[in-house]
Amino acid sequence: MSQTTTDNHSTQQELPIASVHAAQEDPQPLSSSNPESQPSDHNQVIWNPPGPTSSPIAVDEAGDSTGNEVTNNESSSDLSSGHIDSILSSQTALSNNNGSPTSERVQTIPENRTGLVRPTAPSTWERPPDPKAVIQPGIITACIFGLVALMALSLCLTRRWRRKRTRQRTRSVINLLNRVHEKRRDAGSPDEQSQGAAPLDMAAAAGATNSWLRPHHLPSQLAVTAYSVPQVLKMMTVTRYVFLVVALLISLHYILSITHEDYGRATSLSNLTNKWKPAGKWDPPEKPYSKPNYIDEDTRPPPARKANATFVILARNGDLNGIVDSMRQLEDRFNRHYHYPYVFLNEQPFSDEFKKWTSNIASGTVEFGLIPKEDWEQPAHIDENKASLAREQMVKDSVIYGGSVSYRNMCRFNSGLFFKQELLQKYKYYWRVEPGVKYFCNVDEDPFLFMQDNNKVYGFTLSLYEYHKTIPTLWEATKRFIEKNPEYLPKDNAMAFISDDQGRSYNLCHFWSNFEIGDLDFWRSEAYTKFFEHLDQEGGFYYERWGDAPVHSIGVALFAKKEQIHFFKEIGYRHEPFQHCPQGQLHTKGQCWCDETDTFDYIPYSCTYRYDRLF
Repeated sequence: MSQTTTDNHSTQQELPIASVHAAQEDPQPLSSSNPESQPSDHNQVIWNPPGPTSSPIAVDEAGDSTGNEVTNNESSSDLSSGHIDSILSSQTALSNNNGSPTSERVQTIPENRTGLVRPTAPSTWERPPDPKAVIQPGIITACIFGLVALMALSLCLTRRWRRKRTRQRTRSVINLLNRVHEKRRDAGSPDEQSQGAAPLDMAAAAGATNSWLRPHHLPSQLAVTAYSVPQVLKMMTVTRYVFLVVALLISLHYILSITHEDYGRATSLSNLTNKWKPAGKWDPPEKPYSKPNYIDEDTRPPPARKANATFVILARNGDLNGIVDSMRQLEDRFNRHYHYPYVFLNEQPFSDEFKKWTSNIASGTVEFGLIPKEDWEQPAHIDENKASLAREQMVKDSVIYGGSVSYRNMCRFNSGLFFKQELLQKYKYYWRVEPGVKYFCNVDEDPFLFMQDNNKVYGFTLSLYEYHKTIPTLWEATKRFIEKNPEYLPKDNAMAFISDDQGRSYNLCHFWSNFEIGDLDFWRSEAYTKFFEHLDQEGGFYYERWGDAPVHSIGVALFAKKEQIHFFKEIGYRHEPFQHCPQGQLHTKGQCWCDETDTFDYIPYSCTYRYDRLF
């Protein structure tokens, strides 16, 4: 494999050129003109960087972090010069040996500077009041009393009219009842004659408090409830209106207390009590919010030890915008202090522009590798007629990337061939990075050392269900391998994460592999190597559309112990359209800028709860 190395801490090495390919979980086809076309020119050339390399740089995050796809075009790059210039203008670099700037847009910074400044000691902070958001309790109170006054005036004006109307209606009801009573008595009803009830008159009804309209005075179809006339009239008195006004005021007060924080604070019982406290009895003022201690990247010493690890990025030349965004965030949040190297891989040579920008942002060594054709292209044992028919059917079924050969090449490469590349042979751990992703939080603890010290082999942040139409026979192929090689499965593996019935079926759960921190030696192991070779011979990468995420997840769940799989809760991460946002103290400690309520961890489509149930 030809390769190119750029070291930002030492003199430039001149090695043959290399290339890469950015693989997201669901990337676009590699070429805008022909997804299946492969480069024909593999001649070696020398990579001469446009300018001298520099020491670790302190760069502010800039540019478009939307993560939009950029179409690959080797003849003319679609990279936005304005986007790159905006990033360059925010960067600073060390001067070269003779003290002159490396370019017109590069400024000199102190030699002992290794990153961006964060607070070194606890500091106090109070949010300044926003005049537009402050609600004056006096104005609200005046509005309430004005409303009450209008209601009282309205009630006074309508009281006489309501009372007159009530008397008229009462008179009409009594007259009706008397007529009914007379007709029943004239008809000779034995019940009415035995009762001997006299007709009601208005005076008696209005003056006698003990005179009731009893059921036997009413027709049978009306004899449900009886009231006295004075009792009906009393319900329309001022007392009723006073009760309604008080209920309205209480309701309005509680509504305003809930919807307006300042009004609720001003009318709270504790605030009203404080106003009547005698002199010298005031409570001490509330202490301002104190920020926790944060690490100052400019003053902290270099790490005492580092793991043998690297970042791995499969990218295209057209992915430069997204790669710059991802690297800038990764450097600011973690690598500006640790300076881990980067390895870029592609099946086509990288452009000088791609190498320039990625090398300028990285604080560690940058290497570019060219993927051999036999590792990237469709293998010879695949029946192309069968594969093409399968692709056509997936297109009809509207399966995403169902008709793409280049996407299948990428899935096969990431599943079992990326760790065999020459540039990765010297490393033990890797962190997979995708174009256009977001890292929300500071990562102060080295995840590579955590993996090493705790004997972990795989780390993730997101897990979800796979699309069944892309892997209809994957589990059947897996079971055939398990039946032939049961010795590769440890007793305390994570089978329960991927199967709800002890391996009889696959529940489609997988770790989203666009973010993964893993042990390369695990993928190089005999168990996983034979497992991938078995799947490769089955042909499901091309006859169906097996992805690297379910393949990796099944391999880890079967051949690793469940304690060797780790959920990096403290690493805030987003790959469209899902994200993991740390919660509680982890969010505060990491100075995360994601919304804690917007996290994929425990929604119905997430499989994280299945991982939790393993323990």
